[in-house]
Amino acid sequence: MSRFDRFGGVQEVFPGWEIPVIDHFNDLGVTARYHYDYGDDWVHTVMLEGYIFREKEQEFPCCTGGARACPREDCGGPPGYMDMIEILSDPENEEYEEMRVWAEGWHQERFERESIKFDNPYGRWVYAFLRR
Repeated sequence: MSRFDRFGGVQEVFPGWEIPVIDHFNDLGVTARYHYDYGDDWVHTVMLEGYIFREKEQEFPCCTGGARACPREDCGGPPGYMDMIEILSDPENEEYEEMRVWAEGWHQERFERESIKFDNPYGRWVYAFLRR
């Protein structure tokens, strides 16, 4: 039985801690869909573009680069993010002041590689579903 059969053509979803990254990303160009925040419906495509050599004392995973700030949490997914950008770019917009206060400290062009943190996905799952 293929992994598509049981879900009517939808690919089966596996918890990230059950599949070592190397088992999936084993060749350049391999992609995976990453669904973040089911409420806001952020869907990303991740692709293996290359390999880096591990330097002595290098910790993994690590961020090797990026651009722009990630959207604010709970901004309403892609449509809400686009609304947020539109409102914040127009001080004449009637929602500008409220949005500016809500997004205080956030700027869409800011990217700080050193501030990127990686969580243990199993630990996040335990926190979300097993804590009381």
